[in-house]
Amino acid sequence: MSNSILTSQSFSELEGVSEKLKSNLAANAFAKMTHIQATVIPALLQGRDVIGAARTGSGKTIAYLVPIVSLLYNLRVKPSFGTVALVIAPTRELALQIFDVAKLLTQNFTFRLGCIIGGNKRSVELDNLKKGVVLLIATPGRLLDHLEHSKGFEIQQLKFLVIDEADRVFSCGFEKDLKQILDKLPKDRQTALFSATITESISKLALSTMRNPLFIDVKPEQGSLALPQYYTVCSGFAKLATLFKILKEKSKDFCENEAKSSMKIMIFISTCQSVQFHEMLFRLFGKLLPIFSLHGDKKQAKRTEIFHAFSKARNGILFCTNVAARGLDIPAVNLIVQYDPPEQIANYVHRIGRTARGVNATGTALLFLAPNETLFVHELKQLSYELTHLKSKQSSLDKIAQQIVKLIAATPELTQQAALAFRKYILAYQSHDQKEIFDVSKLNISEIAHSFGLSEPIFSVARAHPAKNRYANIAPFDTNRVVINKGDGYINASWMDPLANGHRQWDDFNVPSMKLMQEFIDELMAEHSNLFYSNDEGNIFIHCSGGIGRTGTLITALCAFKLKEHANEKLLVDVLTRLKNQRVGSVGYRVQFEFLHAYLKQLLGANEAA
Repeated sequence: MSNSILTSQSFSELEGVSEKLKSNLAANAFAKMTHIQATVIPALLQGRDVIGAARTGSGKTIAYLVPIVSLLYNLRVKPSFGTVALVIAPTRELALQIFDVAKLLTQNFTFRLGCIIGGNKRSVELDNLKKGVVLLIATPGRLLDHLEHSKGFEIQQLKFLVIDEADRVFSCGFEKDLKQILDKLPKDRQTALFSATITESISKLALSTMRNPLFIDVKPEQGSLALPQYYTVCSGFAKLATLFKILKEKSKDFCENEAKSSMKIMIFISTCQSVQFHEMLFRLFGKLLPIFSLHGDKKQAKRTEIFHAFSKARNGILFCTNVAARGLDIPAVNLIVQYDPPEQIANYVHRIGRTARGVNATGTALLFLAPNETLFVHELKQLSYELTHLKSKQSSLDKIAQQIVKLIAATPELTQQAALAFRKYILAYQSHDQKEIFDVSKLNISEIAHSFGLSEPIFSVARAHPAKNRYANIAPFDTNRVVINKGDGYINASWMDPLANGHRQWDDFNVPSMKLMQEFIDELMAEHSNLFYSNDEGNIFIHCSGGIGRTGTLITALCAFKLKEHANEKLLVDVLTRLKNQRVGSVGYRVQFEFLHAYLKQLLGANEAA
């Protein structure tokens, strides 16, 4: 912790805490309490329910684990009691980290601890639960699964519940799971809820599940946010070149200055695919610090391995998504780079909270913004976050950019990953809360493509399926594979089949008039909220709910045909999501096609009747 959030109160002064626990705290360098610990621990030890509005890095994990361990010790718990204390965390990494801290505090105690998270073997977890896990740390989805299906999981003697990072639990889509979990837990218990922000949903949850809770708020000036914060404005090729220049300089500085104890950099990126691209790219450059990556598409065992490896490393560069933005305590992080702006202002705080986490620790935060996004700095200033503008010389970036573009163009695998990351970035951009600043319709698509080292936007990639020796399109689909012919009052479509060396006709598919086609597309766009198009430099983009194979291509063809009348320049059509429950093979394709065909006939019939 930084000195600014430490109080003069020590753990050794706490009443109602065993000497064994105090000894474990001292052995792990926990001497002075933070503001939230000094307030929350006594309240929880007295049996109060607590709502803690705890910012990142405030020390809340210890704040609730000390009372939990004290309760278990005082109750003289046995395995036959089942689970007596439960901590719910939104992510696997946070759950594992809480589990590690709990193990430190329970050394020389006979408590059985457990951690159940998605990605682990369910049968192994159940075997441990049956043995009597008195302190359990869990993620919502896996916990609900065990509550509903695992015989031998005893929860009826639960006395203490903690919901950590409650706002993240809600934002990750676990609100429904959490309500079902709470319905299954004993009502006669003590509850503590911690959240960086107290939303209306969290307030309603607290009122319905807690008993006269004590509200404790750690003010921002008491938090660990006193670190230098900067922003840089760049786009296109310059964005990627600026990142390379920063990483090169930091790596060189560390290698030439042996006195430096560490140099660890975390780079936050919006999507898993973009993390993969940047990891792949920067691994090709020499004389950089070791490269790591952490994102939700990695298997849990690998995520855990990487998290621990980067935590223990003396130096390194971690490309990551928001999966690493909350709760994780990675020691000695020197620089936080928000390469893609956060979807919410709260996430800005959580991200920079990964640095300056320790007594006398220092750190720096850097935010990348495009020219049209600079109002975000003003929004941060309104909340008392002061950012200094960091400028780079354009001339020094041009040569770097040229070299990176050449490297990507010469590496097919890298080009394909860049194209996929580019498309996913556009999709993710829609999730920004402040749409007046981050307006997807105002994106300069060419500049976005350049920021991934692409000389022009690439909206489709075809690749050979390694197992079945056939081509599978990566959504979005290439409209060049679709041929639309206009006859006497009719429109028909055919599809390019790479294996058949020709086109396959869509049987019975023809549209009686262009007017009817337009009406159909208008209805389709009106019914689906995620359909929209924007005009950028004469290019037209359609974002629609499509599918795999001919189904998605047919939707694309229909949209393209209508819009060709409005855009005589290069037409780009983007299918950003696939049909749910897609099935591989001819049967699956046929089911999807027949569904769409019936839907199309229904719309056409309705239009004809009108």
